[in-house]
Amino acid sequence: MPRRLRRRPRHGRPDGGGGAHLIPEQRQEEERAFERQARTNRTKNSNFLQYLRATPTPQPADDSTGRYTVFADTLEACLDQHWPAREERRQELVRTGEGIDGKNAATYLETTRTVAAKPPFLLHALLENVRSLAARC
Repeated sequence: MPRRLRRRPRHGRPDGGGGAHLIPEQRQEEERAFERQARTNRTKNSNFLQYLRATPTPQPADDSTGRYTVFADTLEACLDQHWPAREERRQELVRTGEGIDGKNAATYLETTRTVAAKPPFLLHALLENVRSLAARC
């Protein structure tokens, strides 16, 4: 006769994310870990900008110079915020079977080639700065 597995008693309360709420100690540790990572990221940002002979800034804003380009968050977040038509076009290509969902170079190329709206200034600046840098090499 097969043995029945005994379930351990659990206490959880579902939240909007589909998981169980953390007990206060776990939540506090998670918040401390998040803060440690944020401090580490701010230090790395400052150190990297200082290495590039720029003003060390823990949370830099979007910027592009002849030596570097920095995004306040990520390239994807910048594009989503300043070029929403790009994401709409990418989704349209995926929906019609002309593109692949997720990170895909061919879909990105077709998206940027066929999107009606112009890209944000920061993207133009980045490309011009890279061209200039490449010409000097």
